[in-house]
Amino acid sequence: MAELPSQAEPKRPSISSWNLMHSVAEGGPDLGFASIMALSTLSAIIPIVFILAFSGMGFGLDVVVLTQEYHDEVTLVIKAVLGFGGFMYLFDGQYWPILPQVLCWTMIFAAMCISFCILIAEVPYGPICVFTVLTPLSIFGIKNVCFSGVKPHILVGCYYKVYISLAGIILISFFYWCTVNGNMWESTTNAQYSHKAGCKVNFKDLEECKGYSEGVPCFIDPNSAAITFSQQCTSHCLDVYAECEEAFIIWSFPGLAAMALVVMGFISKLLERPSDPHNNETVGVIAKACAIFLFLFWILASLAGAGEGLSSSLIAFGISMFIGSAIVFSVVFWNYLMGQSSVEIVDKVKKQ
Repeated sequence: MAELPSQAEPKRPSISSWNLMHSVAEGGPDLGFASIMALSTLSAIIPIVFILAFSGMGFGLDVVVLTQEYHDEVTLVIKAVLGFGGFMYLFDGQYWPILPQVLCWTMIFAAMCISFCILIAEVPYGPICVFTVLTPLSIFGIKNVCFSGVKPHILVGCYYKVYISLAGIILISFFYWCTVNGNMWESTTNAQYSHKAGCKVNFKDLEECKGYSEGVPCFIDPNSAAITFSQQCTSHCLDVYAECEEAFIIWSFPGLAAMALVVMGFISKLLERPSDPHNNETVGVIAKACAIFLFLFWILASLAGAGEGLSSSLIAFGISMFIGSAIVFSVVFWNYLMGQSSVEIVDKVKKQ
């Protein structure tokens, strides 16, 4: 009796084949190593520029002093921008041709970003908020110029590795910088940063903290700018800078920037598979974790004497992270959002 030929067992796809099939099902294969490196290089430009310009690791203190000369001019620019925005509203700017609309809103956005960065002495949280918004916004430009053929969710998914790597490099550099040359945040660092940043001195109820020179606290040598505390001039005299929050923002800028990159990195990881039904729950967990971290950060910074107005800066930073996360979402769902009315979008956000 002839035996029937046995059927061969179906060959299971290897892990690499499975990943490739899954990526194709999601819209295409992942980016290669060279593309990831190019993406990382382009994405690192904004963090490097902002950390060098607005942090203690770079030239943040010098920038604060330099920009104080232009506060009056910047105030006029902000008034002009607001006036132009009112002009667009009165004359139905939303119905203008698309090109004039893009040009007008781009100019308004650029003018406000530059103004907030220059007004760092008046609005200390300005640069970190601009950074948190500009960083994800650059995804649009990078995608359209360099990766126009890549599906949005695949490109955004690759940003998980990019942002987490950048955050890790920034944190390692920041922690190392804190351990050298007395850069750790303490009474001496607080006094040094507050003095160099040109913070206003308030001797109310602290008359004993006045130095020999007018407007200079007793712990600052007017000739060498050295910081020295003594029994007659203790560290409690730092309260003369109680209203100075820009000093701590400048010092902690790299840490805040790294936190923003970590948040946007995890959001990018979720959007790698936009159809996953568990994404909404995970986004909620990330938002709660950020709120808890900011609350603990505010407590520790307040105990370290970071300034009375720090809470408003952290609230603004939290809002900017929400806006940045929304921009990352819009990269993936841009075509979908363009097909929805504003009322429908608002209703769906309320349901979530």
